[in-house]
Amino acid sequence: MNERRDPTGAKHPGWFRSGGIVVAALCVATAISAPMMGRSVRSADAPGPHVDRVAQVAPVIAAAAPAVAAPVAPTPAVAPAPPPPPTIARLEGVTLLGGRREATFRIADETMTVAEGEPVGDRRATRVSGNGVDLADPSGAVEVVRLGGRVAVNPSGPR
Repeated sequence: MNERRDPTGAKHPGWFRSGGIVVAALCVATAISAPMMGRSVRSADAPGPHVDRVAQVAPVIAAAAPAVAAPVAPTPAVAPAPPPPPTIARLEGVTLLGGRREATFRIADETMTVAEGEPVGDRRATRVSGNGVDLADPSGAVEVVRLGGRVAVNPSGPR
């Protein structure tokens, strides 16, 4: 029952073939690695009587050699830190109830609601309408932000 037949019909035990391949691989590995298993230090490199002579001559050679200063590495220039990226505010919605006009902005993971005249970062909401919000920067330039629109605001400004 442990016998297998190859396509030509010859009988041979399954373990015999596998075992033969393993034995052959081990023999090849041994034959290849045997020359490499010698001593790692050649006899010419082993310490001997010439070491004493080198020890005597080394101080004379060192005294005769000119002193060389170690090279000075240039100091890398430090680039100024880039300014932080502007904070992006997204207009999420507007509320118009009677005389109450408010705009809701999302800045990062924070939601803020502002009325007309209140600051949004370094800008000020000058007008809130059903179409969006008019934001004025410190120089007086007005930018209209529509619903879903995004605008860069300075995070260091009042909020």
